Amino acid sequence: MKAGLTGVALALVASLVRAESDFSALTPQERAIFHAEIRAVLLANPEIAAPKPVALGYGDDIARDLNLIAAHAEALFDPSLAGFGRLGASQRIALFIGPECSDCDRAIADLKALASTYDMRVTVHDIEPQNRLAQNIGVDTLPFYVFPKMMLRGHMPAVVLERYLTNRTGQ
Repeated sequence: MKAGLTGVALALVASLVRAESDFSALTPQERAIFHAEIRAVLLANPEIAAPKPVALGYGDDIARDLNLIAAHAEALFDPSLAGFGRLGASQRIALFIGPECSDCDRAIADLKALASTYDMRVTVHDIEPQNRLAQNIGVDTLPFYVFPKMMLRGHMPAVVLERYLTNRTGQ
């Protein structure tokens, strides 16, 4: 199925290139239809967004991230800090955000929607110039997600976060 879907995706991309489609010129209605189609494909074939096996050479980076998460878990996931979701939830995420960050606003909206479906607690950490926790764990891109067993840099679409929550990959 995945190989067939990849072939279909490649054919679609090739036809769009030949047609010289300009996705920035789509009307709001065309954009909504396009987004709905992409969402339907991802929901019907979640393996597309599934985590890939770790490439060789990243083992040290993963170990470093896991050590940082373990060393700072209490500060990252402290339920008394600002956030949302059930306090005793089985799944935890620490989210680092900053001012004037539209991706951060989208991340919060996505996670709030997921918190209404999943048993999760999101602790929100605002970045400040002297945020020692952010410095200690290496926050370098916003938004920055920390699960108990992984870090994700940059905005993740809700469907990707849902996949991690469903498979408990980051837990």
